[in-house]
Amino acid sequence: MNITAETFKYKTYLTNLVSEDTMAKIIEMGTISSRGQIAIPADVRRALELNEGERVLFVVDRDTLIIKKVDTEKTWGEITAPLREEMAKTNLKESDAVDIVHRFRKAKKQER
Repeated sequence: MNITAETFKYKTYLTNLVSEDTMAKIIEMGTISSRGQIAIPADVRRALELNEGERVLFVVDRDTLIIKKVDTEKTWGEITAPLREEMAKTNLKESDAVDIVHRFRKAKKQER
């Protein structure tokens, strides 16, 4: 991979945003393929001990995507607890989720 000066400056800037008193952070950039796939950089896979076939959870908050390693020792309820806590702060009910997903998918189809 050819790292340009701009990429280096950007990575350096992002690295400097991490305070020294927090856990070590790894900042890498990826590219989305034509099929919508993203390769997780090797350093990140090693740090999280991610192996082929393991599952990850995707959480989207406005323009932020969080990819969280799924601990297979945890139950689905434990994994999704933070999501339910955030939902409790809104006026949404769990039963609204199916309708929201269907409306979102319909809008995406109309965009094409």
